[in-house]
Amino acid sequence: MKGSKLQKKGSPVIILILVITAIIAIFLFSLALENEYINTKFQAMATKGTAVQTINGNYTIDTPGTVISNQKISITGSVIINADNVTLKNVIITCKSPDFFHLHNQDGIIAIGVNKLKLYDVQISRCGGNGIFIQGGEGHDLSEGHVLIVGGTAIALDNVWDSVVIGWKTERTAEGIVMRNGSHHNRVVATHVADTRKGPSFYLSEDTYANQMVRNRNKHPASGRGVAVDLSGKNLWYHNDCSYVKGFAACWGRKDKGPGDYGNINEFTPRPWTVCRKGSFAVPKASCTYQGMQDALADPKLSDGDFIVVDSKEPNWPAITLTRPLWIVGNSRTQHGSYDKEIHFENITVQSAGVRLQNLFIDTLPSLFPDTAFIDVRVPDGKGGWETLE
Repeated sequence: MKGSKLQKKGSPVIILILVITAIIAIFLFSLALENEYINTKFQAMATKGTAVQTINGNYTIDTPGTVISNQKISITGSVIINADNVTLKNVIITCKSPDFFHLHNQDGIIAIGVNKLKLYDVQISRCGGNGIFIQGGEGHDLSEGHVLIVGGTAIALDNVWDSVVIGWKTERTAEGIVMRNGSHHNRVVATHVADTRKGPSFYLSEDTYANQMVRNRNKHPASGRGVAVDLSGKNLWYHNDCSYVKGFAACWGRKDKGPGDYGNINEFTPRPWTVCRKGSFAVPKASCTYQGMQDALADPKLSDGDFIVVDSKEPNWPAITLTRPLWIVGNSRTQHGSYDKEIHFENITVQSAGVRLQNLFIDTLPSLFPDTAFIDVRVPDGKGGWETLE
């Protein structure tokens, strides 16, 4: 009997120990799944990088013109940009807790009061704050990247102007892409925001103006928070796809059946154009400005500096010749299912200065002008595979 009483008295303790053990096991299992998810998402880039550089505290860049490439950084603080014209290319940033008892609570990348920050093929994960926070400055170029599992906003532009966010995917963040505090003349193009937890996928505050939202998409947004929010009415929404809108935002596929676009495209420069055959997964009919590149290039309304976003259910495009400064962007981020195709051109001949090519495959070696800029442009490597133009 005494043993039985002691056993009864000890049973709550045993139960508590079992519960704690189960919680720890579930936490470790979920952490392992999360690690596997991140590794899977970043595997393609990880093969290019070098050994992981572990940094306790912040990694501060103070020298103008600094270029950091092919790096994998594990950091307890933030990557802080304090100089103009800094470039991060093919860089993986993984935030980590400083110790077992504290969570990471800072931004992945912080840039305040600088100009011309360039982020090409940058991957950021596990930060307690924002993925990328940029305050002030102009000429920032964020092209082809991924923000995954951060506690704050994926990409925040605060009083930023004349900058671009093109070809990014964000997943499992509190909010998606935010522009606020007078941000103006920026372009957010061909981005995919998925699995927001607390706030909208896209948010433009009431004091923003002359920004362009073009060919973006959301997936699995936080319920009841709005998906696309524009409180200004002075921005362009053109050929985006989302389910719910607030304010002046506009998307195809919206549940309230309202307008798919907002703003006069002729009042914005550079002007955006979209090209696709057989539509897109969101709106199969009439979902692009043109069905062919030749039609777009021949349009007399096309101006120097305009940008053309190309996506298609059919990935193969005939050869083109560019005789004026244009920006050609292959859109593979926002497509889905049978529409999720790489964009292949038979060939591209560039006969003008000021051309930029982004996220394209060119099936035969192209003829490029000396100053042609390219980001994630792949050409045959002569061995049956592909190599990226550098």
